[in-house]
Amino acid sequence: MYGYSIFMNRDLNEKDYLYIDKMTNHGFKGIFTSMHIPEDEASLYKKRLIDLGTAAKKNHLKLMVDISGQALEKAGFSIDRVEELQELGVTGLRMDYHISNETIAQVSQKMTVSLNASTIRQEDIDELKEYKANFNQLEAWHNYYPRPETGLSRESFLRKNEFLKRNSFKVMAFIPGDDSLRHPLYEGLPTLEAHRYQHPLSSLLDMESINIDHIYVGDGGLKARTAWQINQYLQKRELVLQATQATSDFAKVLGEHENRQDDARDVIRSAQARFNEISEINPENTIERKKGSITIDNCEYGRYMGEIQITKRNLPADKKVNVVGNIIKEDLELISFIGPGQKFKIEKEKKMIDLSTLTTERRNDETFNLDQMTVAEALVKMNNEDKKVAFAVEEALPNIEPVISSAIEAFNKGGRLIYMGAGTSGRLGVLDAAECVPTFGVPATQVIGLIAGGDKAVTVAVEGAEDSLELGRQDLIDLKLNENDLVLGIAASGRTPYVIGALDYAKEIGAKTASLSCNLNAEISKHAEFPIEVDCGPEFLTGSTRLKSGTAQKLILNMISTISMIGIGKVYNNLMVDVKPTNEKLVERSKRIIMQATDCTYEEAEEKFIEADQDVKLAIVMLLTDCAAEEGKTKLVRANGFVKNTLN
Repeated sequence: MYGYSIFMNRDLNEKDYLYIDKMTNHGFKGIFTSMHIPEDEASLYKKRLIDLGTAAKKNHLKLMVDISGQALEKAGFSIDRVEELQELGVTGLRMDYHISNETIAQVSQKMTVSLNASTIRQEDIDELKEYKANFNQLEAWHNYYPRPETGLSRESFLRKNEFLKRNSFKVMAFIPGDDSLRHPLYEGLPTLEAHRYQHPLSSLLDMESINIDHIYVGDGGLKARTAWQINQYLQKRELVLQATQATSDFAKVLGEHENRQDDARDVIRSAQARFNEISEINPENTIERKKGSITIDNCEYGRYMGEIQITKRNLPADKKVNVVGNIIKEDLELISFIGPGQKFKIEKEKKMIDLSTLTTERRNDETFNLDQMTVAEALVKMNNEDKKVAFAVEEALPNIEPVISSAIEAFNKGGRLIYMGAGTSGRLGVLDAAECVPTFGVPATQVIGLIAGGDKAVTVAVEGAEDSLELGRQDLIDLKLNENDLVLGIAASGRTPYVIGALDYAKEIGAKTASLSCNLNAEISKHAEFPIEVDCGPEFLTGSTRLKSGTAQKLILNMISTISMIGIGKVYNNLMVDVKPTNEKLVERSKRIIMQATDCTYEEAEEKFIEADQDVKLAIVMLLTDCAAEEGKTKLVRANGFVKNTLN
């Protein structure tokens, strides 16, 4: 079983609850906490344990509480009334100093008891048997060691575990976290000293290799990327390695692989590579292969051309082997755990963001009791939140302006404005693009909305589509993106991989790039030439970015498409003179626009509208310059489509 630690040195807060939810979703099944508390804080620790127990029960987690001496009594509980603890959600007690074996045996009849693995002796086991302890509910839990150089040696750890396993104990040990490290030393909380500064997944894999039954993260947190990697391993038994690009052939190595069963000494060999259909691979970047180099055999290797490998150690340069990428430093330790048949996945390095740090994911203090409000009260609250959006957009106006200028430039070069997004963000892009056709008379190919997962994702969520860097890239390749285009990536969170992959590809081929997010310091801002960030504050309904964030995005997309269309002559005064009369309502609107633009009668507007073959702009020019249709077309061409310029 896998678990993690939540410490009760303070009240649980929103970040703690989000962490519990996240770790539960990642496949962790247990929580460890400690009740070594000062007497004057006893009442506080009782409340904190009640809160933690409630969260554990809600998520169906085991909750192991470390106690010693009078710890329970100081907090208002009793070791003689463990049923009260069970009712709170406590499923086990770790008993250490000053608790007799007789008491341990009695409690083991009612709940799981974990003992200090390092101090269990044969005499203790014999005594526990004498007191009729329930050994099915006894476990051996190792300590964590905050102070550097005090963690256990591997040899003594294995020796002790052999003794414990021989006596039918399940064994638990801690691995270090890499976030929210435990005060006051902040040096990690491992059981083994060798694990102190290791990648947590590397430590977990090591513990698995020596058959540890329960593996818990000692520190109070895991970085988002680490938690995600562990999730991929627990759910799929797949090791995900992130890598940086060295050559254009890097794309050929991305994706899922499996190490060959005949495990090589020096390299990991992808079993799938030999079955891939590939074009000629010429020698390129045939440099020294340091540990973690990702390589492809080039045409000089004959029938081996296309074989994909990861080096396990430093190897010399080979003119037959191209280095196309490198495993990032943080993941190098994981290479040693890719044994025969082990699945692994190579992904382009991406900076993971802990969602709990994002404004769009924060809880709104004004709506904590939302479920208890009347309809009228909820309406007022929601309306008050919505009022904040326009002011937030106002703050972003200086950053919106260059995006509009770039869109106008793209249109004048024959390029396109391409929106890219996932979920609500993608749907808003698709909507804005679709509305440009009837409103401004542009072809559907001039403003395009792409959504992760394709057209079906507009109405039905496509699982996992937004998490693919390659999908964003491929969608633009399929669209034949060119250097005259402008790509605008939209992501409320500011971290959607689909969008980042698209922006990176656009930059590669020389297209202009812009981004729109609803969090400050957004990740996608680093991948765009013209970033827009609008902070609307926490959502009315926590995390529901279709609300204020969606409203802000819609307002900004309205600005970008409308004002850029003004910039290419689609508007005369404040009239949309390129409207396409695709239905009866728009036919009448078209005639009214002609009347408003020229001060003519309805009959005159209708006559010119027909003569202009229902081209509103042409009809207006014909009336304002008193010319026939063909001459009016010539005037508009010379004026680059601007009505006003035909009047000079």
